[in-house]
Amino acid sequence: DSAWVKYELIPSLEKEDGSVLICLHEGNSDPGKSMTEDTINCIEKSYKSIFVLSPSFVQTEWCHYEPYFAHHNLFHESLDYIILILLEPIPLYCIPTR
Repeated sequence: DSAWVKYELIPSLEKEDGSVLICLHEGNSDPGKSMTEDTINCIEKSYKSIFVLSPSFVQTEWCHYEPYFAHHNLFHESLDYIILILLEPIPLYCIPTR
């Protein structure tokens, strides 16, 4: 997943003029802040939030939190800005119930 994001998605989205910037956990974290704080700050500052969905994503702890933060911000700000990309089919047994 991370290789696809790094070598396919980011190069196709980022602009050389700096008008589109990508915020990732790797390389965009603020020293001294927790990963949760960084994630919330990143989502709040973003125009769009993109989630790349795959079996490995749903197996991470963050699969529960990141979409929740974005969903909460969506209704708080009344913006339609969540983009879901299904990178690989996810078997039903892998999808968390919450």
